[in-house]
Amino acid sequence: MAFALAHIAKPEHQLRRFIVIEHHSAIKIADDTDETRPYPPFEKHAAEYVAENWDAPIIVTTSVQFIESLFGCRTSRCRKLHNIAHSVIIFDEVQTLPSHLLNPLLNVFRNLRDNYGVSFVFSTATQPAFRHRPLSLSHGFKPDEIQEITQDTSHLFDSLRRVTIRTPKANETTSWDKLASDMSEHKQALCIVNVRNDAFGLWEKLRSQVSAEEKASIFHLSSAMCAEHRLAILGTDRDPQPGTIRYRLIYKQTCRLVSTQLIEAGVDVGFPIVWRALGL
Repeated sequence: MAFALAHIAKPEHQLRRFIVIEHHSAIKIADDTDETRPYPPFEKHAAEYVAENWDAPIIVTTSVQFIESLFGCRTSRCRKLHNIAHSVIIFDEVQTLPSHLLNPLLNVFRNLRDNYGVSFVFSTATQPAFRHRPLSLSHGFKPDEIQEITQDTSHLFDSLRRVTIRTPKANETTSWDKLASDMSEHKQALCIVNVRNDAFGLWEKLRSQVSAEEKASIFHLSSAMCAEHRLAILGTDRDPQPGTIRYRLIYKQTCRLVSTQLIEAGVDVGFPIVWRALGL
């Protein structure tokens, strides 16, 4: 996602109505069929006009939409360009920018910075290769053109650290029985394994080590389940149903989960302790 924070003065009535505009394919402009609507019947919805012009202080859009606005030749694409001036643009996951477009993209970014008062912030956990290279990236950044926001990176990482990772020693292994026993000692625990058979086997061992009342708090997730079944066990992000994993985590109830790697693919859950099987 890219965020443009426009500093250009806007009419007061527009500021009150549109502070944040989301402009991407997942947003559908609401149908305005109210008879009291102050616009002609065939005129566009007000939100459509604002999205076309990016006429709001904060714009939430995608990298694709932003790039198409910079390079598009249609009038509708160019109509928003003036609102990019004097803004701060934040690219999240900037390493996903298309590599075959990096030269023209970085050239335009430099032009916006030098001539239009635009500042860029690149956010990523995987440092992209944007440095100048004469043969492959002639418009890449020179050493003095880009810098980390903080110079004390190690202190920043330490202050934001939320997880303590313990790696096993050489030749150190843990049996399934021992792992099931360790998990049963914690009220909330997660174990991530590599294959479905391991997930099912550990789930069965864990159930055999707890009381009958606690069996309902032991869960298993794998790709052998259909998506709807997995969601029913996991629970929704907002207002999860009682008995689901997310509900138990939110309300500090007993919850032990054995899962394959699917839990690592964008599933937002938080356990106080996690075991991860290593793939050797």
